[in-house]
Amino acid sequence: MKVKTFFKPLIYGSPILLILLAIVMPISSLDGIVNAQLFGEVAKLVRPSSQIVWNIILIGVGGYGVVYTAIYVGELLKNRFIREALVKLKGQYVARQLRQVNVRDAGQITSTVLNEFKLLETNYYQALFTLIYQLSMVVFSTIYLLSFGWLLGLTFILFSGASAVPPLLMGKRIQNASHEWTTKNESFVQLLRETINGRITLLSYGFKWGTKRLNTTLTAEEKAYQKMNNTTILAQWFSWLGSILSFVGPILVGILLMTHGFNITGSALVSMLLASDRVVGPLRSVTQMVATIQTTTDIRQKMFANTTEDDQPELDTDSRHNAEEVQLTNISNRYDNGDYVMVPQLRIQTHDHILITGRSGIGKSTILRIVAGILKPTSGQITVRLDGKGLDDESTQPGDFAILEQTPFVISGTIAENIRFGDEISDEDCLRAIEQVGLLDELGNNPLKFVCEEDGRNLSGGQRQRLAIARALASRHAIILADEITASLDAKASLQVREVLYSSSKAVVEVAHHYVPEEMAKYHFKHYEVNENSHVLTLLN
Repeated sequence: MKVKTFFKPLIYGSPILLILLAIVMPISSLDGIVNAQLFGEVAKLVRPSSQIVWNIILIGVGGYGVVYTAIYVGELLKNRFIREALVKLKGQYVARQLRQVNVRDAGQITSTVLNEFKLLETNYYQALFTLIYQLSMVVFSTIYLLSFGWLLGLTFILFSGASAVPPLLMGKRIQNASHEWTTKNESFVQLLRETINGRITLLSYGFKWGTKRLNTTLTAEEKAYQKMNNTTILAQWFSWLGSILSFVGPILVGILLMTHGFNITGSALVSMLLASDRVVGPLRSVTQMVATIQTTTDIRQKMFANTTEDDQPELDTDSRHNAEEVQLTNISNRYDNGDYVMVPQLRIQTHDHILITGRSGIGKSTILRIVAGILKPTSGQITVRLDGKGLDDESTQPGDFAILEQTPFVISGTIAENIRFGDEISDEDCLRAIEQVGLLDELGNNPLKFVCEEDGRNLSGGQRQRLAIARALASRHAIILADEITASLDAKASLQVREVLYSSSKAVVEVAHHYVPEEMAKYHFKHYEVNENSHVLTLLN
């Protein structure tokens, strides 16, 4: 167990809250001592006195009052600390995933946020604070026991350790079970997402096969979760068996010492017996919490061992420039399967209309991703003019362009929110953009406040794509990169979308599998094609 990785999640919470918890938690752990002292006084009532009665009242009211108030305040502080830490952790994790050049599957990211972070909350943060609380109780109770004499005190303490050994010995087994569940859970979430997305196809071809496949994966995931829980409870069972020795042993030793003339009173033995419960019980809880925390080892290592998972390169999301000219020279990009695409020369200037065609899978979209800086080429040179400056060998970033995808991204929110995306764009500019794309008369009396449902499902495919174009037109970007934006539209909607796009004053680079030859002359395209045989981007006109 690496100490650095073990405690690293704590740095994401407030240090002030952590200091306050360090003050409050030891006070809240004194309930065992208060309890032992109280019943020790009660045992003296065989010879009652007013002093004993007042001691009982003072310890009972004052002691318990302070301890329970500390417990209450500690819970409030702990809950706030965990909330702040998880907000920061989740936010950084999601942002890190979105910045990666090779982004993970959405299902895996969703699984991590919904499941693994919840496990981190319950099995790390909650368990760690419980562990610290219980350790405080062990320390103070141990000091209390030793105050009655080192021999009997050590006897109680040593016997208490019998319940702590088994779970520690099973730590590796628990960690392996946790790793197995994490892996199978990610597989199930990915398959569930895939099955939901392909529901219509499954209904048509193989619904029973699809559900059987899903149920098989679900069963494996639940069995792995059961195995993880069973392994943890097995460690607890061994701990419970050890606790029998922890209770019986010290009592027998205490009685033996009393019969041999040691100065041990019945009241002291009662107090020590009750205090030892705050050593045995908490030690058992500590071992249980250690086992519980070990179930998050894989999650913590994945989140904190590296800056990003698999040391993936990241995109510069802080770049918010305006690319006005881009030039690619001798660009080559090779794929893992051995395929490649080459761009000897591609220059994008203000007002250019560039169309890149070629068969599916030949690398058209790869070229667009290289232009946008989403993908770094294997070799070659990229120069770019940003914000009116001279051409420079700077890396392009997605924030330098207006990017249109085949499936437009529409958020749950108003039309205005879908256009602005947080930028300061006036209502007039938003209205001008939706008027340019022909949406002004289609969205009611107050189009900017028209509310789009999730994924824009209350809009047609053509309307979603035109909304995305309106977003691009209203932005400050001079170059629009369009990736197969008409692939899922009918002929009429495709013509409408292109008419809107190419009527703007912005440069457009479009990747398309299908196009109408008459549009070439109408929109003054520079037509490039990725050659079928050589995989080289070639200018056709």
